[in-house]
Amino acid sequence: MNDIFIFIAGSLLILICVANGFAYEKLGWNRNLANTEPFFQQVFKVHSLYIVLIMFAMAGACFFATAELITADTLIAKGFLGFTALFWGLRVVLHLFFYDKQIKKENPLWNALFLATFTYLAAIFLTLTFI
Repeated sequence: MNDIFIFIAGSLLILICVANGFAYEKLGWNRNLANTEPFFQQVFKVHSLYIVLIMFAMAGACFFATAELITADTLIAKGFLGFTALFWGLRVVLHLFFYDKQIKKENPLWNALFLATFTYLAAIFLTLTFI
């Protein structure tokens, strides 16, 4: 049964990666970054790429190391699950208390979908860490 939850988590991670591709245009990154120094533009873009790569790696673990994640009987599996739970748990907190409330109010459906997704990811990885 846990394999279904891990498959869903992996699928959600892929969807977040895809959504990041649309975020570039939707959030007007070029327009918003235009007033910053080129170095800061580069750092922002590199950090964004690295975060997407990390999420692809998380998805890959969900799809290709499902059995190890379910049993979590190795230090690397426990470490991955714990880190991923912390990663997404912190993302929930940031989503709720850090991001601009006006943007969330203007996009209620996306706000709810992203919050639900981040919460699911935090919960499933936290649960797997301790079972």
